[in-house]
Amino acid sequence: MDRRGVAAIEFALIGGVLFTMMVGIMEIGRYFATQQALYNASSEALRQWQIQLGATIPISITACNNLLAPDYGTVPLLNSASISFSGRACALQSDGSMRVSATFTYPFTFVAPLLIPALSPAANKTISVFNVIQF
Repeated sequence: MDRRGVAAIEFALIGGVLFTMMVGIMEIGRYFATQQALYNASSEALRQWQIQLGATIPISITACNNLLAPDYGTVPLLNSASISFSGRACALQSDGSMRVSATFTYPFTFVAPLLIPALSPAANKTISVFNVIQF
């Protein structure tokens, strides 16, 4: 009985599935790493806003609404020029503290559709992070 070529046929049957799973795992890891980097950038932005508002005594809603756009600096995995924020809300609490919240978004493009064209409808996604700080 001749068994030459059996390994090649087995690999041909299993290799595509293994390759697809490997690419999927890498894409999911890259997505979650990007989401965490965006969360860290949003925390840095809120920290900068806290410093800006801390210089304003007494803290007012007007001062909060006039906050500058944050400088994200160098953010690993992200192009900081593509980070956008919206929905900033400032609320003066009954104890005199200020609560600032904002939604930060970042466009994310999956790489898998380049390798597997059938996935192209799901190629682009926007990652959103909501963050709150109170001081």
